[in-house]
Amino acid sequence: RSTNLGQTWTKVTKRRQSPSITAIAQDPRPGYRHIWYYASGERFGNSASASGAFYQGSGIFKSINSGNSFRRLKNTNDGDVTSFSSFDLINSIAVHPHTGDVYVATFDGVFRSTNGGRSFDEVLPSAFDSATEVIITPSGRIYATVDIFGEANAGFYYSDNGTDFVNITPESIVPSFGRTKMAFDPSDENRVYFFSANLGEGIEAFLWRYQDDAETPEEQWVDLSLNLPVNIGGVAGDLDLQGTYNLVIDVHPTK
Repeated sequence: RSTNLGQTWTKVTKRRQSPSITAIAQDPRPGYRHIWYYASGERFGNSASASGAFYQGSGIFKSINSGNSFRRLKNTNDGDVTSFSSFDLINSIAVHPHTGDVYVATFDGVFRSTNGGRSFDEVLPSAFDSATEVIITPSGRIYATVDIFGEANAGFYYSDNGTDFVNITPESIVPSFGRTKMAFDPSDENRVYFFSANLGEGIEAFLWRYQDDAETPEEQWVDLSLNLPVNIGGVAGDLDLQGTYNLVIDVHPTK
C-alpha cells in the first residue's frame, strides 16, 4: 500500500496470508470506498518441481480500513490444500457501483455476494477448470466470459441484474476461444472489447469489439483480430500471451 503516489510502499498482508494475489477491487460507492477486496490463486504458475503448476490460492480477503489490513472471508476457503474448490483459483473480481455486490470469476464459474462477502452464490456456471472473467461498467452492466471448456455456457455474456445473463457471443467467432479478458471504453461504455486466447490453429488471439447500442445486430460485433500486433518485432517484440499469462487489455480514456 502506498500513500504518497507510489514513492514508497508498505506491505499490508500478513505472513501467512496468500501471496498469490490475482485481482484487487475497491467498492466505488461514495461512503464505501474504504472497502477493498483481493482474490488469490492462479491457473498458470510455476514451481521448482513442476513448471506450470497451480499457484493455489486461499480465497478472498477483505479490508474495511482502506487497505491497511485484510482478513479472509471464511466461506471462500475450504482449508484443504490437497483439493480444489471454486475459490482456490480466481481470475478477476469486481464490485457493483450501485449495490456493492461483489462478483468473482473463478475457474469454476462466476459467483456473486450480496452481503459484503459473507456468502456467495453461483450466477453463471461453467465446467470445472474453465476460465471465466467479469467486469462491471459505471452504469452497472455486468459483462462476463466463459471459455470453451465451460461446455454449454461457453461464450460472452452481459447482465443488468446479476442474475439473468444474456449470451451475446458473436456467431462467427472461431469455437476455440480460451480465457477472454474484457475492457470497456471509458468514453463510451456501450463499447466493450473482448480479447481471447486462441486455443486452436492460426493466430494466437482474437480481438472483438462489441457496440451495445449499434443500430443493427450485424453492426454490434467487429472482428479486429487481424489488427493485433503479431509482427512488431524489435524492442517491443511480437504478441506473446504465454498461455494467457500475459492476457491484458485496457482502453485509453479519451482516444
